[in-house]
Amino acid sequence: MVQNGARSCYGVHYFESSSQVMTSTSMKLMAGLSVGEWGLAVEKARASGCKDISHLDHLKMHSIDISQAFTVVDVSPDDPPVYMELPNLTPGERTRNEYVALMQKMLYGGKSASRSWQRYVDTFLRDRFDAVPLVADCCVYKIQIDGETLIAGVFVDDISFFSSSASLNHRFISEFKEHFGDTKVTGGTVVDSLLGIKFEYDDDDLTLKLSMPGYLTKLAKEFGLENAKPTATSLPIDVVDKKNDGPVDHDRRELFQRMVGGLQWCAQQCLPWISKGVHQLSRHTHTPSEEHIKLAKHCIRHTQKDITRGLVFHGSSKVLGSPWERRFKLVSYCDANLDGDSESEHSLGCIVIQFNGAPIMMKVLKQTRIARSTGHSEMQSLCLLGQALMFCTDWLNEMGYSQETTTVYEDNSACVLQSSGDHQSSKSAHYRRDQASVEELVRTGKMWVRHCPSHLNVA
Repeated sequence: MVQNGARSCYGVHYFESSSQVMTSTSMKLMAGLSVGEWGLAVEKARASGCKDISHLDHLKMHSIDISQAFTVVDVSPDDPPVYMELPNLTPGERTRNEYVALMQKMLYGGKSASRSWQRYVDTFLRDRFDAVPLVADCCVYKIQIDGETLIAGVFVDDISFFSSSASLNHRFISEFKEHFGDTKVTGGTVVDSLLGIKFEYDDDDLTLKLSMPGYLTKLAKEFGLENAKPTATSLPIDVVDKKNDGPVDHDRRELFQRMVGGLQWCAQQCLPWISKGVHQLSRHTHTPSEEHIKLAKHCIRHTQKDITRGLVFHGSSKVLGSPWERRFKLVSYCDANLDGDSESEHSLGCIVIQFNGAPIMMKVLKQTRIARSTGHSEMQSLCLLGQALMFCTDWLNEMGYSQETTTVYEDNSACVLQSSGDHQSSKSAHYRRDQASVEELVRTGKMWVRHCPSHLNVA
C-alpha cells in the first residue's frame, strides 16, 4: 500500500519534507577505504604464509536492506493528522469506501515519510551503537566499539558498511535484525550490487571494480538501442554544438530529458569518461532538436561498447606504492577550456579527484564568469577544485585518514607559478581574487599545484 503524496499540501498534511542520503562521493570513498584496508590485510596474511583469506571478508563492503522501512516509523505527534481514504475492497454497488483511516504509520509516497525514516534510523544508530555522523556527510557514520571500527553509509533503506573485525560486523547485522525483525532485514553478506552498481572484488589482484552492466543494458533497451552498433566516442568527433531556436516540442523534450537523466547517472557513478559529452547534451534539455536526440542516442550507444567497464579501486602495494606511496591519499587533476561553451564566451572547467587508484569525483562545469585569458579560466577551475577537495579531505580526516597536502596536477605553467604566490603582474590582476583563494589553500597546506604535460592530464 502506498500513499498518493501528490495530493498532499504543505502546512496541511506535512510541515517538513527535506531528507538526506549518502552522497555518491561518500559511497566511493567508503569503497576505496574498504579495498585499501582489505589489500593491506591480505598482503600481511600472505606474507605470513596464510593462503585462505576469507576470514578477512569483514573488510569488504557489506550491505543490508530493510524492506517496507517507512512503515516502521510512527507518525510524529508534531505532524498534522492525516486521514486516508481507503479503497473499496468489496466489489459491489459502491465505488468508494465510506470510511477513512487516521494515519498511524508512515507510508511510501508520503511527503514527509523519507524525512521521518532518516531521523528514525539516525536515532537507532546513535542509541544502539553510539554512532557518530560525519560533519561532511551526515548519512555516513563512524562506530567504535571495544577498539574496533565500523563505517556505515545510509541511502534511504540501504545500509552499506565494513569494519575492522568480523565480530563487529556480526553484531551490527544482529542488532538490525533484532530491532526490525529477521524477515524485514535482508542481505548482510559481501555486497554484489548496491544502488544499481555491481561490486566485484578480485582476490588475486586485490582490486574492487564498480560497474553498471545491468543498468546500461536497461538504458539501451528503454530507447530501443539494445541491438544498435556501439560508437567509439561519447559524441561524434566533428560534432558542432548548436542551439535549437525552434518551438518547444514537449514530447521530444520529455524523451530527451529521460535520455540525459540516465546518462548523467552513469557519468556520476561509474562512467566518468562520458562526462564531457553528457555535459554538452544537458545544456539543451529545455528545447532539444531532433539532432540532439540523435546525439543522445549516440552517447547511449557508446556506453554499450563495454558494459563491464567501470572504476577500479586498488589495494595492492605494487600499484599504490609506485612510483610513490598513494594509499589512502587524494590525487587531483584540473584543466580548463577557454571559451569552451559554444553559446557564450564562458569557459569549461574539468576537475578529477582520485583515491586509491580510481576517480571518486569528476565534474565538467561551465564557469559562471567569463575568463579573459587562459590563465584566468585555469585559475577558476583550481578554485572549484579546492572547494571539492575540502569535502573529501574533511571526510577522510574525520575518519582518521589524515590528508596532509593533496597534490594537484595542472598543465598551465603560469597557473602553477601563480598558485604559490611567486608571481604577480598586471597581466593577471583581473583575476587576483581567484589567485588569492588558491594561494591560501597552498599556503595552509591543503593542496600543492604541480605541472604535468597536457597529454598526462586526465582532466
